[in-house]
Amino acid sequence: MTIQSTNSSISYVGTGSITTFAYPFKTYDQTWLKVYVNGTLKTLTTHYTVTGVGSDSGGNIVFVSAPANGAIIYIDRSNIPESQLTDYTANDKFPAETHERALDKLTMLIQRLFGSFTKSISIPNYETSNVTLPPKAQRAGQVLRFDNQGNIGVDSYLDTAPVGTFLQSGVGAIERGYLAKVRDVVSVADFGAVGDGVASDTTSFANHINKLFTQNGGTGTVPIGAYVANVSIKGEFQYGVNFDFQNAALIPASGVCVTLGSYANPAGSYRLKTRLQNFYIKGAGSAVSGTVGVKIDETADVFMDHGIIRDHEKGLWLNGGLITDYTNMVIRFCGTGIVANSTSNFAPNSNNFYNVRVIENDLGITYDGNPNGVTNWFACEVEANNLSGTTSDGKKVVNLTNAGHHNFIGCHFENNKGQYGLYYEGAASTKQLTIFGSELIQSAAGTGVHVETGRATIIASRITGATNAIYFGSNASGTVVDTEGNFAGTTTYVIGVRSGRIGFGINPISSDPLIQALPAALVAASNIATKFSNDTILHASHNSAGSRIAYLGYSNSSEQVFHCDIAHGWRFDANNSARMYIGRGGALNIEPGADNTISCGSGSIRWSVIYAGTGTINTSDENYKQDIDEIDPAVLRAWGKVKYCSYRFKDAVEEKGSSARIHFGVIAQQVKAAFESEGLDPFKYGILCYDEWESIQEVRDEDGNLIRSAMSAGSRYGVRYEEALALECAYLRSKL
Repeated sequence: MTIQSTNSSISYVGTGSITTFAYPFKTYDQTWLKVYVNGTLKTLTTHYTVTGVGSDSGGNIVFVSAPANGAIIYIDRSNIPESQLTDYTANDKFPAETHERALDKLTMLIQRLFGSFTKSISIPNYETSNVTLPPKAQRAGQVLRFDNQGNIGVDSYLDTAPVGTFLQSGVGAIERGYLAKVRDVVSVADFGAVGDGVASDTTSFANHINKLFTQNGGTGTVPIGAYVANVSIKGEFQYGVNFDFQNAALIPASGVCVTLGSYANPAGSYRLKTRLQNFYIKGAGSAVSGTVGVKIDETADVFMDHGIIRDHEKGLWLNGGLITDYTNMVIRFCGTGIVANSTSNFAPNSNNFYNVRVIENDLGITYDGNPNGVTNWFACEVEANNLSGTTSDGKKVVNLTNAGHHNFIGCHFENNKGQYGLYYEGAASTKQLTIFGSELIQSAAGTGVHVETGRATIIASRITGATNAIYFGSNASGTVVDTEGNFAGTTTYVIGVRSGRIGFGINPISSDPLIQALPAALVAASNIATKFSNDTILHASHNSAGSRIAYLGYSNSSEQVFHCDIAHGWRFDANNSARMYIGRGGALNIEPGADNTISCGSGSIRWSVIYAGTGTINTSDENYKQDIDEIDPAVLRAWGKVKYCSYRFKDAVEEKGSSARIHFGVIAQQVKAAFESEGLDPFKYGILCYDEWESIQEVRDEDGNLIRSAMSAGSRYGVRYEEALALECAYLRSKL
């Protein structure tokens, strides 16, 4: 008989159906085996039986009931009696089998001891360290430790300096006492906070905060739990303090859950220098008066990130808070999500919100009284607030009144109900609302963005779902660039740029002209569309090759300048047909749009004076005339009756008085009477003209600006003096 296997234990995983498990090592007694299922020792015959006792190859453990699926079955030969019962009788024959059996038992005992040693803490064989424990009295209430030489010892875990030290890994690390290392972080649990959601932990938090204050800052932690407490953090933490709530819940006993600040002066020495992170602050409900999640009370330098505030009348209240940052927060189920206002000493300023979500509150954001402040909103979400609102409820989901500068960049507003989505009333007309790359989808019709006072710049944004997407009050102005949404209100001082078009007073669409202006916008600009002080090209035209062919310019010396770079000249049209040419074909001429069809002036509207270097040239080509004949003697007799006279024009006398000049000529009515006295029709001859016109009503635009003056009905006689002079010469010739 021999012991060939060095194993004395084996384990299996149950399947829920197998009852037989082999043990591949020898045992001389079934009681020498111990059988465990999931760490529980089983009883022989009650739970299992053993086969193969005495066999060199071992045997089987047969369970009465199959161990469960996944159960750990462990079989161990460790219950060997520590006794030697073999006795030799002197001079007897040597009992080889009995002797060998005794040796087998000793081998099995050695294997059991060796198995125990391999599962024990030990030191390498080549070391000589002392690993003997101190006496019981010395080690009672202590913790095991190793000193710098690797020798075993004990230390107190109470508030006394431990003997051992801590060495951080990394270059330049130094040894520190364990207690100093543990005190790097101060936990509220160190001061008795239990966090069971029932007992008050207010005093524990006060002591916790006082500890951090006395050491001028540090890191304070709040282990996971639900803490009933009202927390007040005041004083200047010289080196700054970080409160990590580790996602623990904070439940206020009443009123304000967390108060940060309460100072009398915004100077540097009154700044809190505090960070709150990983917090969950839950109140008793939005309808409970006086409840506040976090109150930034007349202080500065506050940072909050990764947290949730819910179920308060006011979620986050900036009562004079300034120079603060809020990152990755959710404010939900509150009366008003964020409230900010000025105090006698502090005004909200330099407050920055990053990825803050204001969701399902009665009202989203109310900012009142930061006339000189700047507030920035980056990638924030304002959604599903005022869900019971209507288009006439007067509610403003985001209400910025008496406001300074607010900048919304990459923000999203959706499913907010009420009369106003975002209402901005700047403290002065120079205060600025900027919306860039944002989207506002109003759930109920009403007004998306209402700018009552101040300037608004809205760029690359989308504002839809409202009756009035963007409304401007009478004291508002703005610039809207590449933004979806119509204009409403007083848009006199608003510019819209969209679809490659520019609109003054309107938000243009792709089918609009390149540049257009509402009448009110022009009137507000004194009807001056453009104004330049220096030599300027106002408009330039180019051909398809990119070469300039004409321009309209302004020069200090020559005032308005029309210039054509090529021989085509300028053409002026009316009713889609040419009315006048300037420099057509390169000629130095001003020509009508068609030959002999267009008059210069009219009977009712005349030119006053024509200055010319020479006289007019009238067509006298025989090829263009017919009925050529001698002048009728009756015409000459009639003309002889016409008297030349001197006279002054009535309108000149009315304007100039006695300074009105005297003119010479004939009277048209006398010409008419002279021709009629000879039985002639005076209007058969071109020498006499007569024009009459109907009255014209005054025309004004919708803003009352005069478009066309009124004109009474009237008539006027005229004489062609070149024909009168020709007739005078013929009359005189007839008398020779």
